[in-house]
Amino acid sequence: MQKQRIRSGKRPLYAAVAVLVYAALFGLSSVGSYVMAALVFYLAYGLLKRRFPDRTVELPPRTGDEACDALILEGRAALEQIGAHEAALDDAQLRALAASIGRRGGQILQRLQERPALAGDLRTFLRYYLPTAARLLDACVRLDGGDAAQDVRARAKEALRRVDGALSRQLAALDEYRLLDLQTDMDVLEDMLRRDGYAQPPEGGAR
Repeated sequence: MQKQRIRSGKRPLYAAVAVLVYAALFGLSSVGSYVMAALVFYLAYGLLKRRFPDRTVELPPRTGDEACDALILEGRAALEQIGAHEAALDDAQLRALAASIGRRGGQILQRLQERPALAGDLRTFLRYYLPTAARLLDACVRLDGGDAAQDVRARAKEALRRVDGALSRQLAALDEYRLLDLQTDMDVLEDMLRRDGYAQPPEGGAR
């Protein structure tokens, strides 16, 4: 995914204010004073990096295919949810699964952005697996303690491993310029989710 680094506009502004304060206190009457003013600016600019860091933002997809761009944006939104849930989880195994799903999902979206003709083939796959992972992780974040919660968490881990495995296989296939038909895998996972009360297809339908 293409990213752009955005520099904070406040750093040079406040660094310039520091120079003005220096000039007001000590004056700018010699070459040495101008050198000191420049040093004040760069010192202030460097110190302000911690207070006003640069931001890195993802650029909107521009594949030339509006449907593909929309699918990529949907996928990014699901990955943002997965990342937020990962940060909120206490369980190390769940965090690792969330990180792996997020990484592989992002790589698949990158392949899609590079090859927008895949949008039709990957639409069902992406609209099913990524929202399903986000929904499972959200449920795990909301779980309290107790034996019942441990049982639910264990079943959620099993489902998430299936999601991660499907992403891994699809990514490997894409790197070999082929696609996998994972409908059978989706059916098995959906049956598992239905038994556990998680079978809530995302808006627009994934099936």
